[in-house]
Amino acid sequence: MRIAYISYEFPPDTAKGGIGTYTWQMALAMAKLNHVIEVFTASHRREISEQIQDILVHRVNIDNQDMFSKSIVKLFAKQHELNNFDILECAENGADAWFIKQAYPQITLVVRLHAPAVLITKMQNFYIPLSTKIRFVAGALLRGHIDLGFWAKHDKNQNKDPEYQIVREAKFITAPSEAMKKWATDFWKIPAKNIFVVPNPYEPSSDFLDIPLQTETKIITFLGRLNVIKGCVALTFALKKVFKKHSNWKIRFIAKNEAAPVENMDMKTWILQQLTDFQNNVEFIEWIEYHKIPHYFSQSDICIFPSLFESFSYVCAEAMSAGRAIIGSSNGGMAELLNFGETGILVKPQSVNQIYKALCKLIENKELRLQLGHKARERIIAKFNAETISKQMNKIYKQFSNS
Repeated sequence: MRIAYISYEFPPDTAKGGIGTYTWQMALAMAKLNHVIEVFTASHRREISEQIQDILVHRVNIDNQDMFSKSIVKLFAKQHELNNFDILECAENGADAWFIKQAYPQITLVVRLHAPAVLITKMQNFYIPLSTKIRFVAGALLRGHIDLGFWAKHDKNQNKDPEYQIVREAKFITAPSEAMKKWATDFWKIPAKNIFVVPNPYEPSSDFLDIPLQTETKIITFLGRLNVIKGCVALTFALKKVFKKHSNWKIRFIAKNEAAPVENMDMKTWILQQLTDFQNNVEFIEWIEYHKIPHYFSQSDICIFPSLFESFSYVCAEAMSAGRAIIGSSNGGMAELLNFGETGILVKPQSVNQIYKALCKLIENKELRLQLGHKARERIIAKFNAETISKQMNKIYKQFSNS
């Protein structure tokens, strides 16, 4: 089959997060199954078509994701005219293949669920004060209509949402976890039979796998983004209790600094305000190159990722391959990655007490840290390798392809 992946995110030019990582790993894996793979993506500095391993990658020079779905059509059309594509895949986030699908409705469209904007917005609003939410609803009533806003179970404007619309256009939909599938069936009312759960593929390098399981650094590592969604609020309050009990431990935040739950304040400033008495126990690193991640994991005894929701979580997968003891969120796909607590400790991301107890449990039990790290590494290698995952996806592609 000829398969086209349409993704604004793709390494190295626009490697912002999990969508780009998924597209790269899945494209490589499907190419190894002898499919012809082309990726249509963006760049902020160049326009080029280049062969990368077994993949032909086309980059359009554009720095605005909102314009990407239109700007990529011409380039796609040129390649499609040379030899028709059988499968067209994109993420729901950004609806990057929308205009291509409108131009070529006969091509089988696959939509991969990652994290739609409406879900992200709901998580961002999690810590908005109750008084603000009540004023929002009261204001709507004064204007003569009912708008539950933050408490709405469904998005009344979803028919105008391009991400929802492209999901509805898909011949079939895939999700990286049962949790993501459940969200789509509950919130968007997508029939469950239309959504197939196939985890994200992950192939760790030897740099991760060669990290010794047994470490004694007294460092907790958080990798991701400093924001509400990634669970930084409850984590910060838990750390205040942890450092009172274990003053010789330290947390290292390797994360982009974003907004705090307080208006006009960034998360780093907010964390430091909350941890005034423990600032020597906290380190911030704004950004590191990807190849340096194994080095920082090798300096960590514990990794913590208490996100409000993750459809998958590549940082968790990376920490698993590094053999770290992991505290992860019970909300979303991270629970499935960690086999519902068998290969890591799961916590409710909004529970300060659960995060505190989980950290203390691992700090005080080196043998447990070693055991969980070993199990996590074994699981990520056995269950999420690209060969295993690509065969699952390939079976679904063949079932629905027009070719």
